[in-house]
Amino acid sequence: MNVIIFGSYLSYGILLFFGSFQRRFWLYGGLFLLSFAVPMYTAFLGGIVAADLVVIHSGRPAAESRGWLLLSAGMVVGNFPEVWLPSGITVFSAYGIGAFLLLLGCSESRSIQSWLEKRWLVRAGVLSFALILVHFTILMSLSAWMFLKLCAIGISYGWALTATVVLSVPVVWLAALVFESLVERPTERFSHWLFRKITGE
Repeated sequence: MNVIIFGSYLSYGILLFFGSFQRRFWLYGGLFLLSFAVPMYTAFLGGIVAADLVVIHSGRPAAESRGWLLLSAGMVVGNFPEVWLPSGITVFSAYGIGAFLLLLGCSESRSIQSWLEKRWLVRAGVLSFALILVHFTILMSLSAWMFLKLCAIGISYGWALTATVVLSVPVVWLAALVFESLVERPTERFSHWLFRKITGE
């Protein structure tokens, strides 16, 4: 959870202080090299750089083949077996680089974009931040308790795990809906209002 919090602060800090900096890609390069020392934050940096590149090249025609190539490369790099990674490269670094390539691939392919624009996927995207925040708490409390109880009454490991997953998913989804509605959305409105007050826009 600390990684999510500090990674979010890192993202906001980069956008706030260097978002309009013309030579910010030099900064990105330096931060990428530094990220090998703290690889848990590589994915945050990859997301920022990918989004920046997408905005810069927004007028460029999409290239379907390039999009699928980048998407495929991202999936391979992001899921590369740890035992085959070169020395000094952790799974977190590979995951971050893979996420960067995957995001660029999605932005390049019209067919991928049309699929991602499906209503249920857009809704899942809206809830993604809330899901990230609530799922760990539920899995380590309710789900863990449920799994241990099922095992204690003699249910096999496989069936106990299956039942726990099936019962936990709707709970996590409902908790994310509540969090997004009661916490995230009002906080976002407040931050926009505060920003307009401070900047006079």
